[in-house]
Amino acid sequence: MATKVELDPLKQRPLPPHIQAEGTFVASEKWSNRDRNENIGGRRRYEVLSRLGPAIHASLVGDLAISNPGYSGFSLRETDLISTDIGRKVADFLEHAVSWGIFEERPHTSKESEAATRRKWYLHPLLSPVFAIPYIRSKEPYYASIDEVHGWLFRPDRIRFGRRTPTRGKRSHGDAQMTLPMSLR
Repeated sequence: MATKVELDPLKQRPLPPHIQAEGTFVASEKWSNRDRNENIGGRRRYEVLSRLGPAIHASLVGDLAISNPGYSGFSLRETDLISTDIGRKVADFLEHAVSWGIFEERPHTSKESEAATRRKWYLHPLLSPVFAIPYIRSKEPYYASIDEVHGWLFRPDRIRFGRRTPTRGKRSHGDAQMTLPMSLR
């Protein structure tokens, strides 16, 4: 970016903040689009990224209660990643996406009272600018189900990140809003 506006980055120190910001955004945008025409799995990675990035952003911006404040990553039980065909398919995709610099993966100690070990994934920090997602990973990730992540990765449906549909009248950990019964009497 600096050379496009005729600045020599070796002579101009530090570079003006607006040049740094624009250069970072352009690099992020190029990184997000690089898999678009890749023959071996690139199209799928690009398609997932182009739906998941905006979904994470929408979840963060739409969390008016600032309840977590917001999820910028997701977590899965390790046993769910190996115990079924769906889990192994998800694990394989995520492993390849990590190796291609789409996600970063970390071990995760659950804050819930469950015995299962977990793993968590975030979009690669270089992708944060293009999707306007914080690159700092200080909050709990979204506790997703293996079926939910499978849907994100292998179905073209719109991704609703951080929100699960309640089942049988129960609210899940990932619900974005909690309602309390109120009486006017």
